[in-house]
Amino acid sequence: TTSGVKFLPGLQVMNVATIGVKVTNQELPGYELVFIRNLTRAKGNRLFVWFFDKVTGKDKENSNKKDEPSNGGQTTLSLNKIRVVPAENSSSMISFESNTSLSIQIEFPAILMKAIPGASKEKSEKTGGE
Repeated sequence: TTSGVKFLPGLQVMNVATIGVKVTNQELPGYELVFIRNLTRAKGNRLFVWFFDKVTGKDKENSNKKDEPSNGGQTTLSLNKIRVVPAENSSSMISFESNTSLSIQIEFPAILMKAIPGASKEKSEKTGGE
């Protein structure tokens, strides 16, 4: 859970991510953390919240279910594997090794792309990973 990001006076956006954890035991213990779902909520000035919901697509999804998670046009896949490994050159020390995979795909409404100067689908796809 984030404490929220204040974009404007009167608009605060909060994010709650649900992550599953699995303990793996080989020679030494490890953990696998998997992203399950995300809930983004805006609060504050009703006009700003309405605009936020409109731009992110939350107004179309879950219009009757305010407390259920919505992806708002975003798909996130995440897997993080953390394990304990023996430290090199030492029989009495350990170190931690992490292997992470993260993929985020975001859908922007066409009207938002038109409102941002110089924005285009092609330019966003080309520079999105930079």
